Amino acid sequence: MSMCWLTASFNYYLISFLLKYFPGNINYNSMLSVFSEILAMILSGLFFVNFGPKTSFIIVFGISFVGGCGILMYQTKISFYSGESTTLSPWIFPTLVLIAKFGVTAAFGICYNSNSVLFPVLFSATAMGVCNMLARFFSIFAPQVAEI
Repeated sequence: MSMCWLTASFNYYLISFLLKYFPGNINYNSMLSVFSEILAMILSGLFFVNFGPKTSFIIVFGISFVGGCGILMYQTKISFYSGESTTLSPWIFPTLVLIAKFGVTAAFGICYNSNSVLFPVLFSATAMGVCNMLARFFSIFAPQVAEI
């Protein structure tokens, strides 16, 4: 469970730092990002209720994996950070980032929901605190990794 928390938290904050590289108005981009997060949180609850924690994690991490692989393929296709012109649509990158952010946000929501199911009531609060503390500690390094 600690690895799910760590992965979801680190990638959630990592992807949030890519928002400044979107083309267009930063305010509209932020609203689109928040809409993606709201949809992910709603669907994460539905995934958790219908499929259980294990299958839900597989589904949402799979969605974020697809978005992440798309980002990697996009960045190998063009030199994204150099600003060279390309024939690819400028909205491919934001779409891939929002797909990855959707999956990671849903995983973050499932972490919160599954904590009370996976651990006994006596240890649930302690387990949530330890997992969250570990995840937040490693999330400190997300801005540095995003800018690399």
